[in-house]
Amino acid sequence: MGICFSIMPFRDEFASVSAAICGAAGEAGMGYVRGDHHKQSGVIMAQVIDSIRTAEVIVADITGHNANVMYELGIAHQLMGPERVVILTQSEAFTHIFDLHQFRQFKYSLSDLDALRRELPGLLKAAKEARHDLENWKVICGRLERTSHIVSTLKRVLGEDASKRFDGLVIRTYASLSSLAIGDHEPNDPELGIPYRDALLEERNSLRGLLARGAHLRAVLNPPRAFTEDQMPERLKARYQRLIHLLEMRSHKAQARDEDQQDFAAIKNCEFALSPVPMPNLLIIGNVAAYEGMKRGTSRGFQKTHCESDPNAVAELIAEFDRVYHASAFENQQTHPPDGRLLERLQKYFFEADSAVNRANLK
Repeated sequence: MGICFSIMPFRDEFASVSAAICGAAGEAGMGYVRGDHHKQSGVIMAQVIDSIRTAEVIVADITGHNANVMYELGIAHQLMGPERVVILTQSEAFTHIFDLHQFRQFKYSLSDLDALRRELPGLLKAAKEARHDLENWKVICGRLERTSHIVSTLKRVLGEDASKRFDGLVIRTYASLSSLAIGDHEPNDPELGIPYRDALLEERNSLRGLLARGAHLRAVLNPPRAFTEDQMPERLKARYQRLIHLLEMRSHKAQARDEDQQDFAAIKNCEFALSPVPMPNLLIIGNVAAYEGMKRGTSRGFQKTHCESDPNAVAELIAEFDRVYHASAFENQQTHPPDGRLLERLQKYFFEADSAVNRANLK
């Protein structure tokens, strides 16, 4: 079930409004969460942003022009697109806020909430059904935010029907090692800690779930040949080793253990090409959305990510990716016949990178 997330002042006089929104969300087939419902520890704003990103619909009550509400409304418009945000107000003179006057605002009265209860379910259903290709293009800042957004898209594609097949779905990626290489026990990021680790595992598990149910992964990999301290060598080593193990299972050079069965089902639906050319990290999920990461040098993760959901733009990215993938695969077969010798070359690259780290540690 999708979530309707509400942004409003956390004052007692809004309790009846919150109850009305909750009831309307139920009628529209959604659960209801308000910002102060978060009970877990951590950075509150990060939790609010994640709730906005993963919600199906946002309701924002801008009565009194509360600063926090206005700030979070701006985030919601950027992340979700205005089509999936319903704005409520008790205020008479709201049109003087120039940036908001262009958006429909439902005016209600605290003394008579019947109109709100009657009209809001229809507004929520309309927002819920808004076409995703009408959303604004987005620039996502930060590694955790990027990963959370990708997880939200993957889960939206997966849906709630556990029996659904995805045989026609192709997921494309330019990456160093692929998110399938993310391990359960790799070291935590020193800056973002457990929340980032959990988000990365959600990304891997969601991708693995799609592949196990028939989706196909096509990846162009540019594996690191040396590890810098900023890249967290222990984590990269763990990912290298995990990807090598997955490929060994696929080629029957390693026995699939009981805990490997999901990985084994997923890796069978993957095809890889190696490229010596560094490229921007790119993840294209079917024809739904594309995420292009931007970073400086060898820094961890991605400072900014461009998210594209326009169908024509996604189609152009798919065509360009397929051209690069087929060229890389052909070159691999020509230079390392007969099949590109993917596993052998990854093992060689890992040995080179690991040896360089060991030599540096001895100095």
